[in-house]
Amino acid sequence: MVDSYDVAWQVLVEALASCYGDAGVAQRAPHGLVVAGARADGSRFEVEIVMTPDEWDDLAAVAWGDVDAAAAYVVGLVRGQPADLRYLVYRLYELTPRGEPTIPPEPEDR
Repeated sequence: MVDSYDVAWQVLVEALASCYGDAGVAQRAPHGLVVAGARADGSRFEVEIVMTPDEWDDLAAVAWGDVDAAAAYVVGLVRGQPADLRYLVYRLYELTPRGEPTIPPEPEDR
């Protein structure tokens, strides 16, 4: 039996691979994806998406309600990622461009 998380994660991987090729999308340890490709100006980039498959399922199902629309959103984020920021980090149903693979806790979470 295939877990629905696995199916949703595969949709994201395939959406990214359709833009950057299968070689441009790799698993990130301990979790997430690494997307590598070329920008419109020809420069190379690498964006690490820091998110578990469960978090992806939450983002797609809760925030977007549709895995295909959510995958298109993530593809757009990768395309628009500022050159000086390497990471897209998940927290509370969104991915945030960051220079490091973490987001500081909210003051009320400390």
